[in-house]
Amino acid sequence: MRSPNFFNKTALLKGMRDNQLDAIVVASPPNIVYTTGVDLYTQILIPERLVLNLITADGDSTVITFERERTMFESESWVQGIRSFAEFGESPVGILASVLAEKGSTQGRVGVEAQYLPLGYFEELRQLAPGATFVDCEPVLAEARTIKTAKEIEHLRAVARSMDQAINLAAGLTKPGDSENTLARRIVSNLMTVADGAVGAIDGLVASGPSLAIPHNTYGDRRIESGDLVRFGCKARFKGYWCLLLRTGVAGTATLSQTEGYSRYSEAFFESIHYLRPGIRACDAFNRCKREVEKRGLTLVSKKIGHSTGLVFREVPVLQALDERQLQANMVLAHDFMACDENGDSYFVEDRVLITETGAELISDMTNTRDLTVLG
Repeated sequence: MRSPNFFNKTALLKGMRDNQLDAIVVASPPNIVYTTGVDLYTQILIPERLVLNLITADGDSTVITFERERTMFESESWVQGIRSFAEFGESPVGILASVLAEKGSTQGRVGVEAQYLPLGYFEELRQLAPGATFVDCEPVLAEARTIKTAKEIEHLRAVARSMDQAINLAAGLTKPGDSENTLARRIVSNLMTVADGAVGAIDGLVASGPSLAIPHNTYGDRRIESGDLVRFGCKARFKGYWCLLLRTGVAGTATLSQTEGYSRYSEAFFESIHYLRPGIRACDAFNRCKREVEKRGLTLVSKKIGHSTGLVFREVPVLQALDERQLQANMVLAHDFMACDENGDSYFVEDRVLITETGAELISDMTNTRDLTVLG
């Protein structure tokens, strides 16, 4: 069973009080994991077969799930109240409406995940609970998820280090002439070996030569040539939590231009991390980074330099020019941006950063990304 210490229940209930919510209906896969501890892959494969968690303002939870998945919640979740439905001929929303009535919430203000709950099910819920006022509760859930618990931070630190180690080991085995997919397979194989616990949705990410111009390239059959700049890394989910790390390296011997270009990039990258601390607005962090990049003669290509991350890959805040939300202690950020030098060479690193009470801590710290990695 996953520890309930992964769930910032106190923050969620405060958000519900602040928004005058009598209850919320959790429906999306990340928020089901967050509020129950159960990661059901069938929620993604069969989204029309709802899994719901009704949470009332006093903190009581009731899970409504497919009858054959009830045992999973009974064995893996800290939630005690569990109702189940037959897949064909019985509506989970009908059971939800009954539970709302039992909890005295049918005349109250009820939050639903408006971006996830299908319209047909929502209309059914409105008909079955006509006295309730329904509002979107995703912002409340997002705010709670943003501030990580100590257990989440411990997990995300271990995840980042495992992935960083897997990437670094693969880089050490790669040389000019190897293909992009060979490097990607090495990274994935290493991660499966060094990771502790369930890992899913794994992809090695490798781009070299002309592929560098493709922002979210996975990998291809192209042979990595001596002198190529290479962007390489991995993305995966660990017990539901996302991690994605990317590094920039060079195959064989780097030119003086590549070494100097990357050095300027890494200076700006680490200076922008050093600036991060509680109270800094996301937009100010972006603008500061842009200045650091430009004063080193580089061009910032990215329109954001990071975002909060966790069970949802891109959480709030997003470090971009229009986001005025402030950073807070115990946020975990993806810190990443692409910049180009005057020769058209592009550099990109993605790391994981913890916002502490006094500043920022790099938690994907197994690789020295201050220097350009040499492959081969």
